[in-house]
Amino acid sequence: MESCRKAVKERIVTYMLGSVVDSAGSGWKVLILDDFTTHVLSSTLRMSDILDCNVSVVEDLAKKREPLQQAAVYFIQPSPQSIARVLEDFGGPTGTSGIGKGAKQLYPSVHIFFSNKVPAEGLEKLKANPRLVKSLKTLKELNLEFLTVDSRTIITDHPEAARLLLGGGGDSSQSSMKKQLDAIVSRLATLFTSLKEFPVIR
Repeated sequence: MESCRKAVKERIVTYMLGSVVDSAGSGWKVLILDDFTTHVLSSTLRMSDILDCNVSVVEDLAKKREPLQQAAVYFIQPSPQSIARVLEDFGGPTGTSGIGKGAKQLYPSVHIFFSNKVPAEGLEKLKANPRLVKSLKTLKELNLEFLTVDSRTIITDHPEAARLLLGGGGDSSQSSMKKQLDAIVSRLATLFTSLKEFPVIR
């Protein structure tokens, strides 16, 4: 089986950052991450690995950012919160906020990579913003929603899983248990995709 860290590095460096060919900013890119994808990258890559991919700066999606004439690469979870924050960067849900004399768009072009499958409602929200759609060059699901501990060990980052699944909470916790299991399975699926493995459960 391929090393987990090697597989993650290949997907980030080759399939994400390496796939972005954009004339904006003379080829330099801004990388924007949310909380979870920051952990994904920091568990595997060094900052020098990211900078070697012509990334000039790494930004926090949740923080206010200054406009830059460089291509923006968003690597985010397909959560309602992260999608809403991307839309805010381009004038809100309908793309109409902040329009006027002297208003500057944050980035001239946009490349969005999601860490997991995007819900249909999330895609509809993105499509409803004409300013974003006009600037959008890439929209892909990268399938990276796990953290590497070493070359053979990963975690799905669900610290409450043991309590919910083994704590014997009774019928009242069944919905919470199912939600937790679905989240774990979804993240494990991204692991198998990254490793190009198709496990068989017997």
